[in-house]
Amino acid sequence: MAYSFTEKKRIRKDFGKLPGILKVPYLLSIQIDSYQKFLQQGAAGPERTDMGLHAAFRSVFPIVSYSGNAALEYVSYRLGDPVFDVKECQLRGLTYAAPLRVLVRLMIYDKEAPGPKKKVKDIREQEVYLGEMPLMTDHGTFVINGTERVVVSQLIRSPGVYFSAEEDLASGRPLAQAKLIPDRGAWMEFETRKSDYIVLKFNRKRTIPVTILLRALAAVDDGMTKDVLTTARTKRFWPCSPMWIRTPTTNLSPRPFAKSRSGLGANPSPKRRWWSSLSACALATHPRWTTPASLCNSSCSTSAATIWSVWAATN
Repeated sequence: MAYSFTEKKRIRKDFGKLPGILKVPYLLSIQIDSYQKFLQQGAAGPERTDMGLHAAFRSVFPIVSYSGNAALEYVSYRLGDPVFDVKECQLRGLTYAAPLRVLVRLMIYDKEAPGPKKKVKDIREQEVYLGEMPLMTDHGTFVINGTERVVVSQLIRSPGVYFSAEEDLASGRPLAQAKLIPDRGAWMEFETRKSDYIVLKFNRKRTIPVTILLRALAAVDDGMTKDVLTTARTKRFWPCSPMWIRTPTTNLSPRPFAKSRSGLGANPSPKRRWWSSLSACALATHPRWTTPASLCNSSCSTSAATIWSVWAATN
């Protein structure tokens, strides 16, 4: 601590100059060491541990043929030397990477050999070039197409089911939501809309009624719609069926199927089978969707009738 004296003999303490107490750690080692463990460049094939890129190859191989007479096994991999250094890649607009080559072994079995145990007929080993593996620089960055980029670690929500409720600003009603986050695969979000029906979103993009998912999983019998329509709560729905279901010999107009399958042409056969699996469709006297029961015939739109049936089943 430095001391300085003023002309009035007052001691002034200077806290701006302090000796170093803690040594600043090398923070980039988190990224660099993690990527080095992933590649395991310094270790040979037998010395590599079951982690990183080596574990990824072992999880894919062996690849067995359909007949079972041949199998492709993984032996090892190696990374070559990069063609250009970091500065040269930045000037040329290239990716700082090294060639990745994998040594694989092809096992050919004798299909005419007797006994349950297969006899090896031929063994072939060959090194296969798979592509370029990006390398990390000394600064913990990657050079992709001449641009230096960095991988930012972020928190990932654990797989599971998350329930929440949001209040509707217009009506003040709580709308329930559920998120199904898998370990692998698409996210599924269930939402309750203001008009009292449940929808499902895949990867926060496409929205479908939840009843389509239940029917696709065979979790709901086709008689669900009929049972729902017979309850006292849903007496306001009118059960009906398209005209071509009641009379299969009736000529079916391709116009509604052309609307629902734009760009693919009119193909009523899949739609006919789908409608036949439904015991009934439903029309609701919704304030925004007011449609009489007489319109539910072969000339009505298939997508419109689907909306009525889903709306009825979810209420």
